[in-house]
Amino acid sequence: MDELLKCESDWETLQIIYNSFNKPEMSDAKGQGLRKKYFNNLGHLYPGRTKKLNDSKEYKDLVDRLEGSEYHKYFTKIPDPVKAEQEPELDMDLTIDDCQKRDLSRRYSMGFMG
Repeated sequence: MDELLKCESDWETLQIIYNSFNKPEMSDAKGQGLRKKYFNNLGHLYPGRTKKLNDSKEYKDLVDRLEGSEYHKYFTKIPDPVKAEQEPELDMDLTIDDCQKRDLSRRYSMGFMG
């Protein structure tokens, strides 16, 4: 159960950061402080990587800072949110929600199987 809670928490933190990239007011120091208020004090990324992830100014920084984590493979498949908003015809095979659901459903299945 601990593993599942940590993963849920990590995905929530990553969602907050990812969704803030297409809002310019969330990229400065004040915006980063606001984002941080919504982070959980739990997860595989907490506390070691949470600060570095929150310091990401753009999507590429986030992907680079996730390298070596189990979430990196998902974020290399997800399009940059700013580009996706500017170019609606961008082929979006996977969204962050799709990746989150796939990862968590795999983990819940493994947890159920014991």
